[in-house]
Amino acid sequence: MDGSPAWGAGLLAKFVSLTLLAVLTTTANGVLLYVSYRTKSRIANTKVFFASLCSAHMIGSLVVTPFWIATSLRPELTQDSPLFCQSASFFWTLMILASFYSLSALSLDRYFIISNPMRYPVKATKPRKMIIVSLLWVVCILFAAAPILGWGEYKFMPDAIPLCGLNMKGSLSFTVFLIAAGFGLPIIIDIFCCGRIISIARRQYRSIDSRKSSDGSASTTSTSSSSSSDYQPHAKMSRLKQKLNSLRLVFAGTGRCFFIQN
Repeated sequence: MDGSPAWGAGLLAKFVSLTLLAVLTTTANGVLLYVSYRTKSRIANTKVFFASLCSAHMIGSLVVTPFWIATSLRPELTQDSPLFCQSASFFWTLMILASFYSLSALSLDRYFIISNPMRYPVKATKPRKMIIVSLLWVVCILFAAAPILGWGEYKFMPDAIPLCGLNMKGSLSFTVFLIAAGFGLPIIIDIFCCGRIISIARRQYRSIDSRKSSDGSASTTSTSSSSSSDYQPHAKMSRLKQKLNSLRLVFAGTGRCFFIQN
């Protein structure tokens, strides 16, 4: 270890920056969890996926960052203790995978809310979401533990952060699998859900706009026809239907906006 003042100053700066990062990340996710818990919503169980995402970030701030700090202070730990390097790599990979899959679960949840707002509260119950989150974390743990169990390899990479991580060159098959299943699949799910949500929103907007236009033209026609005669029962029935259609559009639009916001 170099004992020069420049090396000591650089090490101190790294230690302070990593510690500050851990404190800020933990505080931010704690505040988000508290706000989510205190926010009242008719779809309260949708917070399960958000809590999963915050928990993944908490692993990064409370577990992964201390490993970074320890590696920066004592790089020899990675060589003296293979368990240290494997543990650091495991939690780092788990944090990334859990974040990606939690975001995908949130995207799917929002898509189902918007596409099936009436069936969603009945089908998407809290116990079912808890099961999904549990399976999500089990899958992420298995993916992250694969190099420890023999498929792939975790090793110290001094040329990178430096930090222990996946040896991509030494475990090509696992690297391809991890990129495809761990990162590619969640990204595809996110893109699909966002595209479908935008498509549904545009379709609903066009539907409401066309119905308003048809109601306006029908109102003009009924007004002109009613003025041509003293009493026309059909004209009165037409105006009543227009009012009912307008009320239906208002309630439909209000309900759709409510589910999108929640």
